[in-house]
Amino acid sequence: DAAIGGAHTWLFPPEVLAALGRWQEVRRVGVGLKNLGNTCFLNAVLQCLSYTPPLANLCLRRQHSERCGAHGFCAYCEMEKHINLALTRSGGALVPQAIVRNLRAIGRQFRVGRQEDAHELLRYLVDKMQTASLAAALNGKGGGASPKNVPQALAETSDLGQIFGGRLRSRVQCGRCDKPSDVCDPFLDLSLELTRAASVEAALRKFTSAEKLEGKNAYKCSACNTLSPARKTLRVERAPMALTLQLKRFGVRGGKVSGHVAFEPELDIRPFMANAGLPLRYELYAVLVHVGGSVHSGHYYCFVKAPSGVWHCMDDDRVRQVSLASVLKAQAYILFYVQTKPTSAAAADAQSAQPKPNGLAKHAPVAPLPSSNGIGNGIGNGIGNGIGNGISAALPGDSDMESSSDSESDSDSMTVGNGIDHGLAVGVGARAAASRAATALAEVGDGSDEENSNDDPEWGGSGGSSGS
Repeated sequence: DAAIGGAHTWLFPPEVLAALGRWQEVRRVGVGLKNLGNTCFLNAVLQCLSYTPPLANLCLRRQHSERCGAHGFCAYCEMEKHINLALTRSGGALVPQAIVRNLRAIGRQFRVGRQEDAHELLRYLVDKMQTASLAAALNGKGGGASPKNVPQALAETSDLGQIFGGRLRSRVQCGRCDKPSDVCDPFLDLSLELTRAASVEAALRKFTSAEKLEGKNAYKCSACNTLSPARKTLRVERAPMALTLQLKRFGVRGGKVSGHVAFEPELDIRPFMANAGLPLRYELYAVLVHVGGSVHSGHYYCFVKAPSGVWHCMDDDRVRQVSLASVLKAQAYILFYVQTKPTSAAAADAQSAQPKPNGLAKHAPVAPLPSSNGIGNGIGNGIGNGIGNGISAALPGDSDMESSSDSESDSDSMTVGNGIDHGLAVGVGARAAASRAATALAEVGDGSDEENSNDDPEWGGSGGSSGS
């Protein structure tokens, strides 16, 4: 149990976070991001994080910055600023210059102008955000006592810890006396081997399959006090709100495992959990793709599901609407799933497994979302994002936005009519979800059941074909 001075504590109230697990209002897709010279890996990661519903909802409420007193660069504050710009503006392209300039503050090994591994950046960025979250939660500001001294069990109760963090149980069971020995470790994502795995579910079955320990690898059983044959298994002990799956396409020598690995828009991970129970379902909301032969070359882009429920390809500053069928054909590198029922899966799990929170300062009040401009604004039919001519490695001026110019159509895109119908259906569901969440939130954004009648289609360029 998370504890300070013996008092059980939650750094962020799980019932509030669970209510923020779904989009609180229907929005159309946001803007694209300018490539500042081999920054496609960063752009793809930023877009996937921006469309993570619980994280985006927190950032739209400016939950972190209101209690952060960090001096200098704060990864969480910058991500909050970025999400507010990326999701609330339309037209043009956002220039993520503040994050690019502080790339080495995220990880000292990163260099501006050099292609980096998107998965490595994702892990370092979320870790820096978690550090900032812990500092703000424990001290009321970001520059106080070091979060490095926070017990792991307590760290897992932060907002970031609950969104992305899970726990793996490694069990070794003696083949002689059957006594199990368990070790639990936190995780931010699961890395899946692709050898003899044609699908994500097959890779998960392989990840959780039993490993025999015998011969030179025999297990020293504490009960038998001797080397014994044993079975070792991995299971998910606690599932995160947002599940990140890395498909291990890159080898230690820099080579790449190419080819399509099948994945579905919905995933039930109950068969891979340590404890049996009801289905624990997730739905796909982002797919990060790498095109090229090695981790240090090629190009990154991603697919994201907008709050309207419509899928888009985000390829630097090019944004285009696509069908789900196109998304499922992608050679995915990282898959992002979010729980379909975060209230029952996260809050109920937290409340049943842990005592009621107390002993720490009261939770910071949850600020309301900016007022909604109506469901129609969420239908994927607004102005698209600019197809620029690229930008040199030198950073631009003070402006965070660039204007757009040309337009293209995509034969693979969903029709505008289908997008409107789908967006309206999602909007109705979002209003119902907001009503259910009202008891846990101080206030939710205002919705509108009037549909935007604007029929202008989104426009953009071809995805995944341009260089970094």
